[in-house]
Amino acid sequence: MENTAFVNVFQGVGQSVTPESGSLFSKWNLLKGKAGNVSPAACLPFGATACSPYSGGYSSGYGNYKPNGKLPPEKFFEGDKLIGFSHFTHSGSGAFGFYYNYLVVTPYVDNEAAIGQLKAFDEEYAEPGYYSCRLTEEDIRCEVTVSGKVALHRYTAAEGKKLKIAIDVSNDGLRQNNPRLFGYSSESKLKLYSEGKAGGFVTMQGVKIYFYIICSERGATKKILLNGEKIAQTEFVSEKTQTPFGCAFETESNAVELKIGFSLVSETNAMASVLTSREFVGAKKIAAELWSEKLSAIQLEGITDEEREIFYSNYYHSLVKPCGWEKESFLWTEKQTFYLDFATLWDVYKTQIPLIFTLYKDVGRGIIKTLLRYGKEKGKLFNALMLSSNENIEATQACCLGCYVLYDGYAYGLVEESEIDDLFKVVKSEIGQYRKAVLTGKMEKTTKLLDCALIAAAYASLSQKLGREEDEKYFSEIAERWTDGFGDDGLLKENYPYYEGNRWNYSFRFVEDEEKRIAIGGGRERVEKQLDGFFALTEENEPLNRFEGFNNETDMETPYFYHYVGRYDKLAKVLKECRENCFKSGREGLPGNNDSGGLSACYLWNFLGLFPASGRGEFYFGVPRATKATIELSNGKTLVIRSIGEGDEVEKIEWKGEKIVGYKIGVERLIEGGELTFYKR
Repeated sequence: MENTAFVNVFQGVGQSVTPESGSLFSKWNLLKGKAGNVSPAACLPFGATACSPYSGGYSSGYGNYKPNGKLPPEKFFEGDKLIGFSHFTHSGSGAFGFYYNYLVVTPYVDNEAAIGQLKAFDEEYAEPGYYSCRLTEEDIRCEVTVSGKVALHRYTAAEGKKLKIAIDVSNDGLRQNNPRLFGYSSESKLKLYSEGKAGGFVTMQGVKIYFYIICSERGATKKILLNGEKIAQTEFVSEKTQTPFGCAFETESNAVELKIGFSLVSETNAMASVLTSREFVGAKKIAAELWSEKLSAIQLEGITDEEREIFYSNYYHSLVKPCGWEKESFLWTEKQTFYLDFATLWDVYKTQIPLIFTLYKDVGRGIIKTLLRYGKEKGKLFNALMLSSNENIEATQACCLGCYVLYDGYAYGLVEESEIDDLFKVVKSEIGQYRKAVLTGKMEKTTKLLDCALIAAAYASLSQKLGREEDEKYFSEIAERWTDGFGDDGLLKENYPYYEGNRWNYSFRFVEDEEKRIAIGGGRERVEKQLDGFFALTEENEPLNRFEGFNNETDMETPYFYHYVGRYDKLAKVLKECRENCFKSGREGLPGNNDSGGLSACYLWNFLGLFPASGRGEFYFGVPRATKATIELSNGKTLVIRSIGEGDEVEKIEWKGEKIVGYKIGVERLIEGGELTFYKR
């Protein structure tokens, strides 16, 4: 059976998993939003566009939730309703201040007053690359799929009815009477052409998005809509508007298909995409095949059907972002690979991007090329890169994350020999912004000090390996200062307000010198006691000083710190809680904001029995659940992970038949391919 058959596209679209009373999960500090914030949008793996049922709900535009932070999330309407179908959407993210959902398409029969209003729907269905539902009152079947940079819509009303299609070109964001969630376009143009066509551009969040529309009924009557009223123009141009505008197609048919092509370069490119795209049925078939291909890279044996659904649903959500805009960029004019929607790099650099590097060479190369080009152009890297002219999103949270991604790319063999000099130039420029502050002890935040110093240690080692003596000296000076962040109690200093957590959440990060870290913590016994309190294995810590339970990205690697104190058994206990209680099947299946696939990828790694130590070129060992996982690696080789025994603890691990001493393995060894065997008790 195809792995796509086990994907529940609706996993996590509802509220977060509710912890069972008395469980370890219920004792953790579930700080973040209480919905998965994912959408059942029709999209392709790493596809440029997505087409989603749009209600204006937080934060993807789907559903009925308001911004939330407690269970159950507060709703802004009851039942299942939508306004239409929008294009571009976040995946699992929270409050950015802009929310996409552009060019909202609304089918209707008679009631023009209903344009822009919530409508009840039922018969909702989705599979990878396809979504459908029925507008209840007007009995219109709605279907959407995607092909490249084109969204395809198909609407069918009852026999004898004449379909009309309204397209709100100006929509930007959500619909909850909150100006922070909704905006309008600027510098926009909409023009009606003959034979059921329209085109133009709309400037959203400072980025010009070109579009081209073709209606299947070429003789449809076309009108410009301004604030819901038809106006006698064939062209509408606006420098800035706070008035909704768009167009309408009035047909003589009960069945209508619509194609909308997008480009970041020109309307001509958008038109070319539409004219060369497949028809609806063919596009849906190709979308299913693309998802099947991508989701076939991991094959599992020895698990239940429910576990299979949870795994492949999380796998699906891990492959939605970032978005590949092949040969199109709004940042530079050259036609080269360009990836967008690194919406939460502080999440995905730990889990989801290493997953991409492990499995998909073409996407991994695209990410590396985008980062290197951006770094060369800007002299710095980003924490988030989205469809926005604001390239400084969440810059206060962390730093040097792109350097971690580039280092991991090198470890996976995704950085070509000709790019090594550029790699070091970009990384030195990024880390160099903080060098003086680190060396003088004036770094503004302790988390940033660790971000900078720990990745500098990785590049110092790489410099030594490559014989780059000056670079080694440069990075080593910075790397040595990681200890400055810790206080006398062995935790990070409490010298500023930490982001989405406190010093406990950030204190148990992977470091180069593990023995020194244990000494700083006061020895293994003391560090183990701190970990036990943090994970609520004892009642010593108050709730605010506990693990965030895979509800947030700040500490999702911290269970593996138990390796540092030799307590693999306690790591196994935390990971079992994650597998059995934090992630479920169905709409309430995610433990918090999925954050561009960051949490979903975290689940996958924990399930497989490995966890990537980003910026270290290593995997830490966990506890695999499947008796056998066969993984097709990005370099064409095969990794097999076997699990022998029925227990939840690991007794020994073998790599290619030889016992491994320690609790980690290098990326370069693992991607050689081979068999990794866990013996459990």
